[in-house]
Amino acid sequence: MSAFAAIFSREFRLRRVLLIGALAIGLMSLAIPRLQGQTGAIAAETANAAALLIGFLTCSIYALILGSGAIARDLADGRLGFDFVRPISGLTLWAGRIGAALTLLSASALLVVGPALLTDPKGGGGPVWAPAAGWLPVLNMTGAFVVGLLSCWVLFFLTHLATVLFASRSALLGLDLAGLLAVGLLAGSALERLHRNWAMDAFGVGAASFFAFLLLALTGASLVQVLFGRTDLVRSHRALSMALWVPLLLGAFALDAASRWVVSPGLSDLVRTESVSKAPAGTWFGVGGDLRGRGALAGQFLVDAATGRVVRQGVSISNLTIKTDFSNDGKSVAWLALTPRGTEVRWVDLSAPEPRVETAPISFEGVAEEPSLSPTGRWLALRSDRRMLIFELRTGRLVASVPVTADWDALRTRWIAEDRLRFWSAEGNVSLGGEPRISIAETHVPQGPGSGAPASVGTIELTARGYAWYVNLDGGTVIVRELKTGRRRLFDGRTGAELGVIDAPQQQSGAILLADGSVAVLVQGPKSRGLAIYDRTGVLRRSFDLRSAKGLLFGAQPTPTTILVSVAAEATPLVRTARRLILLDLATGGIREVGRGWIAAFEALDSGVTVVRTGPATFARWDPATEMLKPIVPR
Repeated sequence: MSAFAAIFSREFRLRRVLLIGALAIGLMSLAIPRLQGQTGAIAAETANAAALLIGFLTCSIYALILGSGAIARDLADGRLGFDFVRPISGLTLWAGRIGAALTLLSASALLVVGPALLTDPKGGGGPVWAPAAGWLPVLNMTGAFVVGLLSCWVLFFLTHLATVLFASRSALLGLDLAGLLAVGLLAGSALERLHRNWAMDAFGVGAASFFAFLLLALTGASLVQVLFGRTDLVRSHRALSMALWVPLLLGAFALDAASRWVVSPGLSDLVRTESVSKAPAGTWFGVGGDLRGRGALAGQFLVDAATGRVVRQGVSISNLTIKTDFSNDGKSVAWLALTPRGTEVRWVDLSAPEPRVETAPISFEGVAEEPSLSPTGRWLALRSDRRMLIFELRTGRLVASVPVTADWDALRTRWIAEDRLRFWSAEGNVSLGGEPRISIAETHVPQGPGSGAPASVGTIELTARGYAWYVNLDGGTVIVRELKTGRRRLFDGRTGAELGVIDAPQQQSGAILLADGSVAVLVQGPKSRGLAIYDRTGVLRRSFDLRSAKGLLFGAQPTPTTILVSVAAEATPLVRTARRLILLDLATGGIREVGRGWIAAFEALDSGVTVVRTGPATFARWDPATEMLKPIVPR
């Protein structure tokens, strides 16, 4: 018999009584559902859950027993030297003792859950743990058993480590505690950083990778301890500490660096742009989209088109867009950041020499939606729990609390003055009850907490129950499109008086208000494609035939008499197709190409400059004075 086999069989025989206890416990778990009067599939599920729970507890106790007795106790008592009397290597000794202990531990765990597995009709394939958090995996019986067993292996090696460290009574114990604290803080802060920023894919990969690395480090350190420490307890302690804490610290630093990289993307990391918003004044615009190498994580950035300065707003789950709102003067921007601790209000002073993200001292209960800044950025309105709350942004002081009854998708708000907020509430639309109408009301601020309902100022009476509607940025005009007929009706945003009707084909796909109050309507039908310009009374003033373009995207209005659009030879995918910039002359009806790219923002910047996307994360400024594109270089 080889030396390894002799040591392995001896250690296994010394503790084989543990297997009998594990089998008895496993059989007891089958009786639990019967004692509760359960039968069939429910009894099998209960037996599985009981077997996993009891098995994990039993395995943990066995890990403590075996971890302290496999090598550490004999080393501390001086009995390990009896094995080294024979001509065997440290590797053989370690493999025989540790291998026997881990085999006993694994076999005991299997004997506890085995009876439940054998009696389960699904053979352990059904889910036993379905977490509420969607980013966590759903585990079946087999998966849960493997996770629990590996956790017991880690506990086994930790018990071995603790027994050796405390038995040696060496001054190195202080360094061990310092190493434990450093590794715990680094790894814990890294995982907390990922969790706080919703990087759940990276959190799962990081946690699993560090767990596996911890198991490998503990295993390797115990081997180094036997190889270099042999029977000397103090020397074993020294070898164990060096072999464990050096790689663990390096691994913790690597995890920390990786977590910082994940939550600190740059503009160049965008692989697809999903949203673009522009300040009503100034040169700032916001852009967001999916990120390279970060799983289901999206990034949001603020970019100064004039200087290329970039401010990172943060990261979020890719299907949860950060809704950004600029003040009318373009000097402030605010948004809601969803964190595991709740919703926070963050903002940036864009007029500062070095703009940076600040967290406003604003608190509220429940979920908040639709942040809206006043024209100068002093007040912030947001909806929470069927109330419109208005805060002073910098101080967090609540100045008004106005009840609203409309659902979030049936409510529009616009600041029409620094101290006046206007509401539009839809009724009778598709699934909404009541007669089809849009109610208009206003509230003045500051009023103080607990203030009453806003004062009614007008009503838009409708006839169709299915409609889509839009309020322009200054709140002066409301466009209502009837879903059945495609007809568009224009109303005064304050009084609700009807201004005109655009009775056009249903193939029209979108409408934008122009600077002079006329309406530009996209026409994207099977036989026609282009842009139609109507005045506010619904009279067609001019049309542009772009039928050669299968993909058409409305752009900006750089001057009062021109419109910039993007066209492509293919209809989809829109943002991945090479596009041409086409300038439409409203005065003459002229059509000419002025560059390549696709429009990033529907509104032009100061002096008519338009932001154009030339790639997933590259942008350029189109200047109407020179009709040339100038790349925006991020800095």
